[in-house]
Amino acid sequence: MMLDDGRGVFAISLSDLAGSGLLTASHLVLADDDAGSAPQSHSSADERLRFQLNAAKLCLVLSRATAGLICEAEREANRADNAASILGARNITVHFSGDGYSDVFSNVPAAYGLHEARIAPDPGGSTNVAEGQMQTPHQKLGMIIRSVYPGGCEEFQSVSTPRLVSQSSPEVSGVSGRRLSVSSISLDGSSSRVSKSNRSLGNDESALFEQFRETGHFTTSMARLIADLLDGRCSSIEEVLRELKDMVSTPELYLFDPGVEFCSNLCFGKRHYGQAKETRRVLEVASRTTMPQLARVDADTGSIWSGASSDSNAGKVDAIFIRGMAGSGKSSLVSYAGRFLSSLDSSWVYVSAKFKRGADNEYHESQKIACGLFDELIKKIASMDRDCENGILKDIEYSRQVASAILTTFDGVALAILCEILPGLKELIPHIDASGRTDALPADENMSSLRLIFLLSRLTVAVLSVGRNIFLVLDDIQWCDNSTLEVMSEVFISVGQQMEGGQKLIYAGVYRDDEVGLDHPVSVQIDTFNQSQSVYVADQIEITYLARDEVADMLMAEMRLPHRKICKLADVVYRRTLGHAMFVVQLLNALVSSGIISYSPLKHCYSWDADKLAKVKTFDSVASLIASNVSNLDEQSQKALRVLSCLLGQADLSLLRLLESNEKIAPVSGFDVYLKDLIDRGIIEISEEFVSFTHDLILQQVYDNIPHDERLQMHFDIGTYLGNVLKLDDHESTLESIMRDLDLESNTTSNDTDHFGADLTQQLCSIIFVAVDQVNLAGSRFVKDNSDLLMFAEWNKVAADEAAKHSCFQIAANLYKCGIDFLHVDQDAWKAGNVELYQGLHEGAAKSLFTLGKYSQSIDCANAVIRNMEFEQSVRAYPFLMRSLNSMSRFSDTIATGIAVFRTIGIDVPKAPTPETLYAKMKQTMPYGNFLLTISEDFAGAKKVAAQIQHEIYEDGMKVGDFDSATFAECLYYRFAFFAGCEKLQVLTKGCMRNCRDEFTKYNVEVLRFAVIDILLFDTLTGRNSNPLATSNRPEFKSESSLLAYWKSKKLQQSLVIIHINHFMRSFWRGEYKEAKTHYELAEELPSFRIPKVQLLHSVFYHGIVLFQLHRDGEGGEYFEKGKAVMELMRRWEPNCKHTFESKLVLLEAECKSENLLTVTEINLTHSCQDYASNCNIVASKESYELSAKIALENGLVHERGLAFELYGKFLKSIVEIDDALKYLGMACDCYTVWGAHAKVSWLVKEHNLVLNTKNRKTEDAIGTKHLRSREE
Repeated sequence: MMLDDGRGVFAISLSDLAGSGLLTASHLVLADDDAGSAPQSHSSADERLRFQLNAAKLCLVLSRATAGLICEAEREANRADNAASILGARNITVHFSGDGYSDVFSNVPAAYGLHEARIAPDPGGSTNVAEGQMQTPHQKLGMIIRSVYPGGCEEFQSVSTPRLVSQSSPEVSGVSGRRLSVSSISLDGSSSRVSKSNRSLGNDESALFEQFRETGHFTTSMARLIADLLDGRCSSIEEVLRELKDMVSTPELYLFDPGVEFCSNLCFGKRHYGQAKETRRVLEVASRTTMPQLARVDADTGSIWSGASSDSNAGKVDAIFIRGMAGSGKSSLVSYAGRFLSSLDSSWVYVSAKFKRGADNEYHESQKIACGLFDELIKKIASMDRDCENGILKDIEYSRQVASAILTTFDGVALAILCEILPGLKELIPHIDASGRTDALPADENMSSLRLIFLLSRLTVAVLSVGRNIFLVLDDIQWCDNSTLEVMSEVFISVGQQMEGGQKLIYAGVYRDDEVGLDHPVSVQIDTFNQSQSVYVADQIEITYLARDEVADMLMAEMRLPHRKICKLADVVYRRTLGHAMFVVQLLNALVSSGIISYSPLKHCYSWDADKLAKVKTFDSVASLIASNVSNLDEQSQKALRVLSCLLGQADLSLLRLLESNEKIAPVSGFDVYLKDLIDRGIIEISEEFVSFTHDLILQQVYDNIPHDERLQMHFDIGTYLGNVLKLDDHESTLESIMRDLDLESNTTSNDTDHFGADLTQQLCSIIFVAVDQVNLAGSRFVKDNSDLLMFAEWNKVAADEAAKHSCFQIAANLYKCGIDFLHVDQDAWKAGNVELYQGLHEGAAKSLFTLGKYSQSIDCANAVIRNMEFEQSVRAYPFLMRSLNSMSRFSDTIATGIAVFRTIGIDVPKAPTPETLYAKMKQTMPYGNFLLTISEDFAGAKKVAAQIQHEIYEDGMKVGDFDSATFAECLYYRFAFFAGCEKLQVLTKGCMRNCRDEFTKYNVEVLRFAVIDILLFDTLTGRNSNPLATSNRPEFKSESSLLAYWKSKKLQQSLVIIHINHFMRSFWRGEYKEAKTHYELAEELPSFRIPKVQLLHSVFYHGIVLFQLHRDGEGGEYFEKGKAVMELMRRWEPNCKHTFESKLVLLEAECKSENLLTVTEINLTHSCQDYASNCNIVASKESYELSAKIALENGLVHERGLAFELYGKFLKSIVEIDDALKYLGMACDCYTVWGAHAKVSWLVKEHNLVLNTKNRKTEDAIGTKHLRSREE
């Protein structure tokens, strides 16, 4: 052998090489190996392992050279014996390269490159081998490999005299500094005695194998390989090369000896196998950012790959969808990928959640499970800081940085709400104040989907901002309800819109493709992501069957045998299962449990009975095989599984221990006795105190095989037992007393005294839900009398109230409805003294259903309370009734119901309220706040106060994610500010456009539609082209016509009123009075026109102006009378609030007087008293115009002051007082300019040929508009 250190190549004997300690003290690296780092430990055990690994690498290099020689010889002579003859006459040299090596006897392992072995002619050797002494090439290879180990050279007498191979250095032997002498191995006929010795061992295949093992120099696997080579049991050199390569690449499986537990612990399915290409595709998505550590991923297959480094979709959330049939290995794949990513230098955090289908096919826990995914994320991060003494420093620092980022992102109110959704937040931030929600939010505020989206997305962005990537997996999303999947979609879209920096979030959705059609929510989610600009569907992976080689890989890894040993077994298993992953696992475990596959102490490996294997029954499906496996268990193990399946496949250990005290339910001796065997068989698994089935197919088979009546009885027994233990029907019992009686403290896993009570509360709540679910699954068939019906209804209410408190409204709604169903059996429930229970169930259902957007069902539940109870007791049902009616666009019913409520409680619209107190009352008075807002906003007249209040509501709502209220309030803010004239139009336009793009588009499309037409009105006055329709790509936003057509198709009358009024106002401000009148009449024809909205007051006022102006233009006397009718209406409104109505009334009076003057003048042209009468009316008209402008000035209504000046100027121009007319028209332009209505100024200039003198333009102070300032953005 040779070591090339750049100064010479030297040779010594192989025995001297072994004595030098090179194989023990160094770290050999193959040319195609991952160089990695040399082992750092120096214990004797580590040295032995290092020697075995280095020896295996040397054997692999020698075998490659031998294989090449055999192939060459067979090509030349087409005879295998010629190859053996040539081997016997050759010398072997092995090339190394040293790097940083100081002394072979040093304790520090040095890395050496092990390049190749070269077989060259031996000048002193002989090619003549005696007849009968010829050995096969495989036996020669066995001898070569044996020679690597201590005693091998002497045993086979294959050592030649040391000699110099290269004359480049005078040093020829021993170890001197960086010089190492290496030997050549002569394989001549003298080694024939090995063959004789080998034959003397007889036909027992384990004799030579045992002899090698007893020396202590070989691992079991290497001893078996050498013995098989020497005994002629290896069929091909390729199999030998593969076996050695497996030993080198995965020594912990194929080279090193396993522990004693290996002999009795064979169970398939606990690790991931196969699907290398699919796994690589998942990891390639993760490697799209700069992740050089992913350049060496596939340790299982030994392949080296480098992920694509494309940043074209940087800053987006990556979505991966993995589909396949049940049991195909989807969950195993994402779990393997997630665990691998989380092991990469702490750069990834991986968590997963799995949806489940209940026994009643209801997916009512979907929201709880989805929120649990984010809760698990927070808990995993919190756990990094839990053990400060033994924890990794960078993990501890990361955990604390995440906590700091969350505290920075959320205020106290939002954190209080988050703690209810994600209890793990209290573990991450121990001293968080979660007590502020009750005071911060009204009691009937719900956790709407938009708020959930807001909170979860901001939380995720806060976690990502600290620096690590996140891999989130939702498994079995085909069983997630539609609303929850929509929420998850919006969460990831929102995260993608907010992500900054180089962090990456990967969402993996796993589903069964045979349960998902084109209109399934999963398909909708995929389409939504494909259309999104912030989520990139990086890959869609289909999982099919395991290949034959992948089945073989599973057998090799679990049994620790080479491919040549298990290939026939792999063929049998593959043919029986066709590679279905779950089928393969179940069949193999069945073979183990039946003893067909068992451990052989004689052979020191697992073996199988080929005859029994051939007689194994062929199952037609994995389901029948699972059923067969379960049926072979003892009776008590089966009972334990049946109980677990009735608990829907997952249960806390504390719950099982609680059930053990009921002999009717629990197996003999309790559950713990049977769990270990079931785990060893791969049927169940335990993770963090939870027991669950290893696969849904096993759960399904166990549950389906329970007879129907027996199954219902078991549900009923479990539910009633737990309910009685928990004292659910005892209103006097307290949480503390229940936990003390159950001794739950002994089962808690928390050592944090700050969270002790929280952990126990959460544990108790979980058991409550289990108890109630079990009773509901059993139904009412086991109920014996009405008292039981009431009891079970009460249980449902207790559980539903708890679910609603934690914002799990889907669960709450189902539980409330189940409670109602129990009471429906008793037709006289309302009359039998159970009113309070019935009321609580229906009101809770109305609230939960409204939150879920199921408005018609919410209305039914609310009406049930209203019909059967006195008003004083039913008042809490009205908010959900009115809000549901409003959400269904039943505006007339909403108003009628609201008015009826106010009349019943003696409240009417106040005549002269104080604006501040009224709007403060509206902000605080829920559930009547929205209704008060509707009917009072115009008649109170406090537009500026209202605008400020609405903006405060917006800011408060955005903090906690209450987007329904927040976006609606902000839209009203812009309208109030517009009609009050308290904001520059440019500020309103810019702010509203920003809200449209950033918030309305995402959170409230209906508000977006209203905001778009408001911006079009603003643009009409400013002359800008903001193009608000472009803020959405929805089809109704193509044009105003399409928006109008959309509202017509939906029969949304109030929306139609708003768009017609909007067109009316645009025409009014342009001075196009005929067109304005047409739009007003279109709005007036709709029944919902009279619903009090902010537009009503102003549209009525402007309509009066239009009528007087049309009369002045000679359109007919009826317009004058209609205008007077509007003026009288305004006169009735004026006492409510002079601040708003007085200037409008005075301006209408001025218009009326001017019209009277012009009419009288035209009629009395020949009368002598004409001049006197005209002069009197002109003076009165002038005084009214000036008074209106003055009142508008005092109230800060700059736009109405400008309107008064404009109408005054037009009047003066009509009576030919041109100079004064131009003066007041110029003052109108000043007011409009300050307001920002530059287009309006241009129209006046063009219509009246005005020449505006900008140098002499009056200041804001002079025209009374100093108060008008842009709100700081």
